[in-house]
Amino acid sequence: MDSKIVYILPGTMCTGIMFTHLRSALTNAGFTSKVIQFTTEKSINDMVSLCKKQATSPGIFLGFSMGGIVALALAKQYPELISKLILMSSNSFADLPGKNEIRQQHISKAKQDGLDDVIKHDFKPLYLYKENLQHQQLILAMAQELGFNCFESQLPALSTRTDSLHLLQTFKQPVLIIAGENDKLCQVQEQQKMHNACANSELILLTQCGHFPTLEQTEKTSKSILTWLKQSGST
Repeated sequence: MDSKIVYILPGTMCTGIMFTHLRSALTNAGFTSKVIQFTTEKSINDMVSLCKKQATSPGIFLGFSMGGIVALALAKQYPELISKLILMSSNSFADLPGKNEIRQQHISKAKQDGLDDVIKHDFKPLYLYKENLQHQQLILAMAQELGFNCFESQLPALSTRTDSLHLLQTFKQPVLIIAGENDKLCQVQEQQKMHNACANSELILLTQCGHFPTLEQTEKTSKSILTWLKQSGST
């Protein structure tokens, strides 16, 4: 199993640009990284199929937010593809009641008022520990690059996920759970619950950090991941 390739699965309306520092650090440490970009897939299973197609060899999977949900679904269907699993700012739980209705409201608002308006007013306030113009502009730029059709596909796709906590209870490969202490979307108690369920896991909580560790705690995030990879045998 190739333990020197890291497949990166971005979150909702995110691209590989938010992993620039991490990818450079991985390269310097002798790893190869590949971003598997989600665009207009209609379900989590569609995203899993894309991963299966693009993962040319087994390796390490890093899933951020929605990407973590996809990585867990991939681990359920194709465990042989995953040598190690990194869940960043993610969760293992099924969709909550009423969430899909809120997402449909966001889609309608984006169609009427524009995607920028929804990202700025409905999403941005939940993302960061503290306001930072550069980070906010990058988040908006990623959404603009992917566009409304991606937004209209990805939001309902989130409702197709199932609870995967039981998977973590039986998953044999090393797992790193990394998140911000101040994440409003994937909160500390959710990270702790996943960690408690998975015997072969490490939990890293980053201080003064919201939903985007690679932006708000860039150096610490890259260092923490590389340290864990080394300690878990990827050298």
